[in-house]
Amino acid sequence: MTTGMAPLRKRRHKSLTMTTIAILLGVLSLATLILLSKIGNDDGTTEGTSAILWEKVCTEQTGTHDLPFCNMNLSRQERVADYIGRIDMPTKAKMMVNDASEFEALHIPPYQWWSEGLHGPLVPCVCVASNPEGQQELQEQQQICKCPSSYPCPSALAVSFNNTLYNLIGAAIGKEGRAINNVRKRDSKVGDGIDFWSPTINMQRDPRWGRNQEVPGEDPVLTGQYAVNYVRGLQEGAQNDFNDAQDVKNSNPYVQIVAGCKHFVANSLEDWNGHTRMNFDANISKTDLSNYYMPAFRACVMEGKSLGVMCSYNSINGKPACANEWLLNTALRETWGFQGYVTSDCGAISFIVNPHKYAANGSEASALAIKAGTDVNCGSTYLNSITSAIQEGLLTEEELDKSFSRLVDIQMRLGLFDNSKASHPYFQYGINDIDTAEYQSLALEAAHQSIVLLKNDGGTALPLKKGRKVAVIGPHFN
Repeated sequence: MTTGMAPLRKRRHKSLTMTTIAILLGVLSLATLILLSKIGNDDGTTEGTSAILWEKVCTEQTGTHDLPFCNMNLSRQERVADYIGRIDMPTKAKMMVNDASEFEALHIPPYQWWSEGLHGPLVPCVCVASNPEGQQELQEQQQICKCPSSYPCPSALAVSFNNTLYNLIGAAIGKEGRAINNVRKRDSKVGDGIDFWSPTINMQRDPRWGRNQEVPGEDPVLTGQYAVNYVRGLQEGAQNDFNDAQDVKNSNPYVQIVAGCKHFVANSLEDWNGHTRMNFDANISKTDLSNYYMPAFRACVMEGKSLGVMCSYNSINGKPACANEWLLNTALRETWGFQGYVTSDCGAISFIVNPHKYAANGSEASALAIKAGTDVNCGSTYLNSITSAIQEGLLTEEELDKSFSRLVDIQMRLGLFDNSKASHPYFQYGINDIDTAEYQSLALEAAHQSIVLLKNDGGTALPLKKGRKVAVIGPHFN
């Protein structure tokens, strides 16, 4: 699979003959240009205290500056080992859910693993003071407010067949997401972290699937190319944009945002004939898995170097994805060389018990999932059941530490344990890196490339004949 870059601008008109339809326009693509991502208050901002994420971690203010896990002259492996040795087991359980708990003894704040970036950052609008410090007069201080950019959904974007465009959009979403994170108000709610559970790269198997707009299409090669270039952009930024930022003792660079390819794997069903995405068992031959359902994820990991993967709700050949050791360890880590963390889809660990009935209770489900390689539980099963799983002998602390260490490693790759954030490039992004003229132009170009014109050969489709019925389908036409 190639990751070569095509020119950004390319011919977008396609001459096709159809007997039932003449023109299909990217209405949804153009509509995305006026969307604003707003969560929280009516003005789109959030309540909380404004500060850089984990601003005081590993600083002299907290008295942790000289501890080994803060020592940037040590290898990341040494720092991770020192840190996890200082955390008690019940606290580790609290840190392995999406809304991870704080650890006051080391001045570690809460962390939210769940955010999104499918067609723009799932983050609030933000405001900063425009008046210089100390110049505030009697009137309320003036503010500059910016909202995140929005791009065409992947189903529209894919028809550009343009790897360069996928990469540039990923880089823009990553940089803007990091910039907003640096100036937003902290609330530890969904969207507060810098791990984006995107892109969605399941196969588009049926036009009735409710999430078709989230994915590039039914072609595993195209979907893989999209994943590779989007993920490289999201994590590494645009070419020559801090790609050489290095962790002192490690060859791997920092990442601006951690990507998360989902939903691994064979999850393209919503609700049909009593089967839902939560309870169905996908019976798939190894040939179909290898040739059709897994190539996009393989490309995401091996070529895109994604540091995150989300396991899906469904079972594969009788075993729930998030408790599937062959899927998450043998294929993902051992065969593909995955170096990141796995999160469950939200509620998926509890679904191992019911409706899948693969485990008797939360303790057994937690043990099976952690042993299989699921590091974060989006939900509360780990929080409530890890301690009992260890007490009952279903899970060892060594197995828990192996999983927990992957989460700490990711946070170090994001620079959260650095004791020099003031000089770290990704922590310098700010209000001027949000909703820029460059991003507006990129969004417009992406919308243009998402439009497909079909040729009306011989007037076979237009004008419509009297009495002909036309079905207009899609989320904006319901």
